[in-house]
Amino acid sequence: MAPGARSVYDEPLLYDIAFSYRDFPAEVDALVAWYARVSGAGRPPASFLELAAGPADHAIEMALRGAAVTALDRAPAMCSYAAQKADLLGAPIEVACADMIDFALPRRFELAALMINSIAHLHELDDLVRHLRAVARHLEAGGVYVLEAQHPADFVGRGARPAGALQPWTVERYGLEVRTRWGTQDDPYDPIRQIFEARVELRVRGPEGEEILRETVPMRDWTRTEIEAAIRLSGAFELAEIHGALAADAPFDRSPESWRMVLVLRRR
Repeated sequence: MAPGARSVYDEPLLYDIAFSYRDFPAEVDALVAWYARVSGAGRPPASFLELAAGPADHAIEMALRGAAVTALDRAPAMCSYAAQKADLLGAPIEVACADMIDFALPRRFELAALMINSIAHLHELDDLVRHLRAVARHLEAGGVYVLEAQHPADFVGRGARPAGALQPWTVERYGLEVRTRWGTQDDPYDPIRQIFEARVELRVRGPEGEEILRETVPMRDWTRTEIEAAIRLSGAFELAEIHGALAADAPFDRSPESWRMVLVLRRR
């Protein structure tokens, strides 16, 4: 990104609108169900940590259900926005501004989650291993960690990125229309490091006219075997379940309904 250029992560309202199409209460239902099953507790988590939280929608929803919640993000603008949004919604959450690769918080949690393919911001195996160990240090014994990544069908065995995985989408909210394009089929790609330079564009229309925000975001493609290798190297987790969507019993396979790769880990 050029010096002085605006990042999409410095525009939390626009980012929030762009991803508000997601059904956060339903996704939190799945997180709660996985925790109850994998931890053996048979109940919702009493505490929750959301990593790379951005506007902190999962954290806010969990707090509204009574959990003690912390949302962590490294972008100061996102942290400030998440705190204000939670306050407006009456959701008591703590916000920590820190890097998810290695961080230190004053408490432990029963459940943690890294959502919306934020794992792609970890570019090296060592970074993922350090991240897993940092999360494990903040989980109670038997705690659960949920990782939502893109489905390998989005990138394995392809030349250009598949068109279906990169379609722009539009959301209208707060009097603004935000059309988001997160990557194109011909984004520059490094096959050695499995990193693509995602060309991101937010096209915003509102009462004052149209504005376009563009940025290139480097993102890593992670396969299931690579993530499982990082889990073993970390020595901190075991893979308990894997799913193809944000639903408690969604199978992970090659069907159209299996559009994500969601790994549910149990702390050793």
